[in-house]
Amino acid sequence: MILICRIKGGWSIIVTIKDVAKKANVSVATVSYVINNNPKVKEETRGKVLEVIKELGYKPNFAGRMLKTKEAKIVGAYVSDLRGYFYGEVLSGLKDSIIKNGYEFVIVTGSLNHRLMNENVLDGVIILDSHFSTRELLNYADSGLKIVLMDRLIEHKNIDCITLNNAKGINLGMDYLSGLGYREVSCLTGPENSFDSMARLSAALNYAKLNNISLNVTAGNFDYESGYDFAKRQHLKYSTKKAVFSFNDEMVVGMYHYFKDIGEDICNYFDLSSFDNINLMQYLGIPMSTIDYSKYGWGYEAGSLLINSLNHKLTTEYKTFDVGIIRY
Repeated sequence: MILICRIKGGWSIIVTIKDVAKKANVSVATVSYVINNNPKVKEETRGKVLEVIKELGYKPNFAGRMLKTKEAKIVGAYVSDLRGYFYGEVLSGLKDSIIKNGYEFVIVTGSLNHRLMNENVLDGVIILDSHFSTRELLNYADSGLKIVLMDRLIEHKNIDCITLNNAKGINLGMDYLSGLGYREVSCLTGPENSFDSMARLSAALNYAKLNNISLNVTAGNFDYESGYDFAKRQHLKYSTKKAVFSFNDEMVVGMYHYFKDIGEDICNYFDLSSFDNINLMQYLGIPMSTIDYSKYGWGYEAGSLLINSLNHKLTTEYKTFDVGIIRY
């Protein structure tokens, strides 16, 4: 039976899943399978049901589905920021991995949206956001939420981790700079609360100690502005050409534009190694090295880890995603 209810401004027809099933001459379960893209349904039946859904204007009841299945079929990716060159490929890999497995995918940013994790809106989350504290993440995991971390390591039965092999990347980049004859390297780091920045700095300090290299450390912020400011300060106190290891490429872009703005060539001041191999680097024309990895692949694998966890995988995983080096 089709229900009619009164709403502000008139009357509205409410079509139920039973109405669709009756009109299409199939079971309610079959309609549900079609809505949820279940492969059990024959293509001919699927087409007939979808045609009836369109004809009747049926809208699946999200709240009802959650009450019945205890699942929202939605996965969220929390990221610190959507600006810059980095996130697009990572999020593309995440999206493809999640949607392939029948889940909706949403991107979430901002601390106010943390509350979604308490409201059963999301079945699981991927975290690439340093604004979460470890205690907060453990609380969510204790509540049963499935979590994949891309930006830190936490041990918990409901948490999987997949982080970059930062130590290998630092060793490759430092080998490149020391191979140019430098025994002193200036490092421009990311924010102090960034797992990747801390891991890279720890690896750089260890490399310097083992290889008798002097390391000068400057705090950056993984953004264009901190790279620009670093170049300006180094230029103002310039005495000789320096080896610089920037902990991400976006800060190199800032350095490049500082020297371009003053009509100078960055190559006269810095020999550079960096991290991330964003697409822009190949067009700057700077002879340098950058640590390369598939950002799409990293995201895709993180999504796959979460899907496995949602499918009641019993073992917790702590993976390291491999990196290499590109020379321009």
